[in-house]
Amino acid sequence: MLINARSRFDPPISDDYFGNLLGGSQLVVNVEELLGHDLGWAAMKLHKTIMGQDGETICGQYKGLAISPMVFQRGVGPDIHGPHSVVIGGSARFDIYGPEFGLGRPLVALMGYASKDDGKVTANPGCKGGGSVDLEISLKPHYMAALELDYEFMSYVSLH
Repeated sequence: MLINARSRFDPPISDDYFGNLLGGSQLVVNVEELLGHDLGWAAMKLHKTIMGQDGETICGQYKGLAISPMVFQRGVGPDIHGPHSVVIGGSARFDIYGPEFGLGRPLVALMGYASKDDGKVTANPGCKGGGSVDLEISLKPHYMAALELDYEFMSYVSLH
């Protein structure tokens, strides 16, 4: 997963820095672990993985890329995520609901047709505010149907 690295350096990167500064991390759990615990357990595992990233770790990643650069082209080469992966993206850095263009407040922010791979989740601050989160989930139809039948997951979801 990609992680915002701005605040992880000491001293932190200035808010005036224009560009992305990301670190990467990976969390691997097997099916038995995931199904043997509740949603909170999975969220805590992700949280701990993210919090484990500091400036030194991220600098090491950048040094590794400088020594051995990689360029990934969609649809070409190895599937770096694997067939049973979930990719999460989004940015809380930009106020996607704040700008007013004379049309009223947006009801939802959609990311368009790009990057709609099976298992892609885009997370953004929720339109309703108050700590809500909007998820745009891209799954093959049979996976989406199974997710919609998951009572625990759906108990946390409101559909637009």
